[in-house]
Amino acid sequence: MKKNKILLIYIFFSFSMLAGKIFCDENKTEDEKEKAKIFFQKGVEFFKTGNYKEALENFNAAYQAKPHARIKFNIGICHYYLGDFPEAGNALRLFLSKESKNSPQDVVREAEEKLKDVENKTGYIEFQISRTDAVITIDDKSYKGLTSEEGLYLEKGSHRIVAKTPDGAKWEGNVELKAGEKKIISVNFVQVQLEKEVSEKTKIEAEQEKIEEKKIKPPDRSYSIKNKKAKTSFYAFLALTAISAIGGTVAGAIAMQKSNEVNDLDSDCKENNCQSIESAFNEYKQKREDAYNTGENAGNASTGLWIATGAFGISSIVSLIFWKPWKKEAKLSDSLKINPSIGSVSLSLNF
Repeated sequence: MKKNKILLIYIFFSFSMLAGKIFCDENKTEDEKEKAKIFFQKGVEFFKTGNYKEALENFNAAYQAKPHARIKFNIGICHYYLGDFPEAGNALRLFLSKESKNSPQDVVREAEEKLKDVENKTGYIEFQISRTDAVITIDDKSYKGLTSEEGLYLEKGSHRIVAKTPDGAKWEGNVELKAGEKKIISVNFVQVQLEKEVSEKTKIEAEQEKIEEKKIKPPDRSYSIKNKKAKTSFYAFLALTAISAIGGTVAGAIAMQKSNEVNDLDSDCKENNCQSIESAFNEYKQKREDAYNTGENAGNASTGLWIATGAFGISSIVSLIFWKPWKKEAKLSDSLKINPSIGSVSLSLNF
């Protein structure tokens, strides 16, 4: 019953709009005014049949062709019945703020009732914006030209808000809304721009610090002396490592040779039965003892020299670590070099 009453109010108001002056704008051509009127009439017909989606499309087309706050009543009612309560609230609020005094009281009361129901189901944010040229993006929808203290109805829950100006100033934040809750969002682009300038200044100072760090300091004289000592020690230990390695190799070869000589003497004595001849056996014993002693001494010397080789090798590695030949030694003239590709940068802040 109530919906039939609303339908009668709606139809009466719609035809009163058609009969009024809202489609008689002198700034529009006859074709534009006729086009807006046709879209509006189609919207009325679709609304009467309950096809709110098609009705909304035609009312929006009529509003684009001839923007007028009264059409926002039709648009808001369609959004309401389609369950899009935030858009319904935004349209009805605009209608009431612009046309409540020029519209029938039944229509105004209906808009107020619907708007009150919308407020119980949605959240509302009011913007206080320092610049009217800012574009406000809420989630994935943008709004341009919002004035200070102008607000929007939104679904309850979390929303991402980003505000940008044509000159690059940016503000962003998140807001959590509950049903029936109202929040005020203050967007101060003066403060945002100041923070941006301070941030840019900080970056410039950081770059200049990096430039200063790249300038090589005068060489540390104490380090230079230690460096030379380590270099001398490295070459000395490297030479000793080579000498001991050669000596160990030669001594090892002699030990191997004498070992083979002992084996050959034993074989010859056995083949010739030198033990039966005293003079031959005494000669064999003397040669064998001399070869064995020489080989044993050479083997011991080889072992010692190879141990020394390892010790000298380790010492040379330690000296190399202290020397650090891979590290470029700083020169006094290097500290005076300046990168000509980097100029000075100044930044002024106006408070």
